[in-house]
Amino acid sequence: MNAMHLLEAMTNIDSAIIEKASVQKKRGGRTVTRILLLAALIAALTMSALAASEAVNWFKDYFARYSPTGLSQNQITFIEENTTDIQNSQTCNGYTVTVESAFSDGTGSMIKLKLIAPEDVTLNATNYFPGNDGCLVPTGEEHLTQWSGGWGCYVGDEHPNVADIIFTITEPIGERTHWTLRIEDIWATFDENIGQADYRQWTEVVAEGVWEFPIVFSADGFREVELIKEPIPGQVNIGLNKDSYHDVMITSFKLRTMSAEISYEYVVPVHGAGDFDPIYVVMKDGSQIMLLPRSGSPVKCTYHFAEPVILSDADHVLMPDGTKLPI
Repeated sequence: MNAMHLLEAMTNIDSAIIEKASVQKKRGGRTVTRILLLAALIAALTMSALAASEAVNWFKDYFARYSPTGLSQNQITFIEENTTDIQNSQTCNGYTVTVESAFSDGTGSMIKLKLIAPEDVTLNATNYFPGNDGCLVPTGEEHLTQWSGGWGCYVGDEHPNVADIIFTITEPIGERTHWTLRIEDIWATFDENIGQADYRQWTEVVAEGVWEFPIVFSADGFREVELIKEPIPGQVNIGLNKDSYHDVMITSFKLRTMSAEISYEYVVPVHGAGDFDPIYVVMKDGSQIMLLPRSGSPVKCTYHFAEPVILSDADHVLMPDGTKLPI
């Protein structure tokens, strides 16, 4: 049962059920106590369901911003099934960080946080992010994972001391579900216009301290398909002009709901990381979702998507040369 099902169940508990419970318990002389306990349980479950529903809705709205045609019902269901409500807060030196929810399919992961500064502080930076020691650690292990990603920050007008932060983790976490998010110091990036066509940018620490949170990702969405049975030809670009294209043999194309990974070998050895021209996942309804570059090396390119790609709704991948890879 996910958050939406729980919320629906709670809203379907009507007065008749409560009245029936009251009649059945009158003989024991503890009617009021039983009803109060039942009401408290319903209220607690309802609040929990509402919080989970809010977390799901936030990620729905986030992905919908990048979907030209709007999210499909299958995409919405996928988001509901792979969003984890957390709502864990810690305060250090007057700054409260709340990990509200997390979303992952094992390859693309996002953590939604809220930063609350003291009431007399205005969060007017361009972005807020953890110091260099911030990391995502597998629970029960001491070594740090090598993650990279971006911290997007949104400060509302109504509460200038509150910032919504979305942390996008671009390193695959696999099917491991239990992690610890460690934030050491909070930094901010500031921009200042110093002329018509020039500006100054700098970073500084805005809050010192350590915040640690357990994170549990859902493992329901981890699935990948291999699209290539034998190597196929292709081209990668390692520069900015037409002479920078080099022939390669694509040996693997792994497609997942939130990411893709292409492995290749140069036909003639070349030193440098290549990248493919735009590649699209073509859905069965004709819409297209572009692969967004994430990282590259001389043997592999990785990509992510701005919205979930439901594999059962996808028809094929369209390569730059027109080749179609059936899904």
